[in-house]
Amino acid sequence: DDDKKENELQESNNMAIDPVSDADNKSRRTIHVFWHASFSNFVSSKEEHLPAFVASQEFIDALPVHCFEKTKEGWRERMVDIAIANEEEDEGGETHKSGSKEAKVEEGDINSSPKSEKKTRLRVVLSPDASPACKTLLNVDENGNMKDDDSPVGQVCEVCPEGILFVQDVAKLLEKYGGAALIVDYGQEGSTDSIRGFSRHEQVSFLSRPGEVDITADVDFGALRHAVNHHSEKDKKKNDNDSIYAFGPVTQGNFLASMGIIERVAALIEDENTLDEQAEDLYAALERLVLPEQMGERYKVLAIAKKKDGIFEPPGF
Repeated sequence: DDDKKENELQESNNMAIDPVSDADNKSRRTIHVFWHASFSNFVSSKEEHLPAFVASQEFIDALPVHCFEKTKEGWRERMVDIAIANEEEDEGGETHKSGSKEAKVEEGDINSSPKSEKKTRLRVVLSPDASPACKTLLNVDENGNMKDDDSPVGQVCEVCPEGILFVQDVAKLLEKYGGAALIVDYGQEGSTDSIRGFSRHEQVSFLSRPGEVDITADVDFGALRHAVNHHSEKDKKKNDNDSIYAFGPVTQGNFLASMGIIERVAALIEDENTLDEQAEDLYAALERLVLPEQMGERYKVLAIAKKKDGIFEPPGF
């Protein structure tokens, strides 16, 4: 459990700190890094007199998501099922049934052996009825129907509950201690059918080789912003300027440009100590970070902070 993991991490943290005198610490200005099993463990161990500054870089995209699909009968949850199939059967793009419902699926091998006639595979199917997660996260009725929903059949929606809870916990932390948070990730406002797997820098079936493939999904920045701002508006007092808000998202390219990355890189390139090869590397790195066809558009930035004087948004937003 989390407490056991936290104790193990604290033991590692203690071993990682060199036993040096106070005088040595002051002269070296040592910065120690501590690992925590959960965000709540970090909050409980935080020094209360210090503000908190949170940086989340490609973190939320790795959290679990629930995936839902609109069918003729209503919304259903996509779920992972185990199938046993003959070796010679086609392994991809087949249609499988769960109850009376059908779903186009993506499949991946769990194991295979040249000596066996059959192998175990994972496949994606649709729940036969509206699942508990579907009712809770999409707020549908018993039949899977949503009020005033005009989504077409086949529409896919992904929801990341842990991501939503994370930004709400960050907002509560900042409201109590002060500070700010920056969340940088790939995604957009709204949800898409985006779950995918990566292995050795190549995209693969997210069902293949369980435990060995990195699984990721686009971040729904609209949901994160709503989770923070809805909570802030709900708890906000009249004429209270201390509420925490989510700002953005803005594209990474626009954010970095507004924060002065172009001027900074230009100054470094023009520095007489900068070699030609270093200047080329700096320019290439700038292009990669800000150009729309590279990382500039795909990646978004969301800030969580207070409004300056209750009016102004943070720099870059």
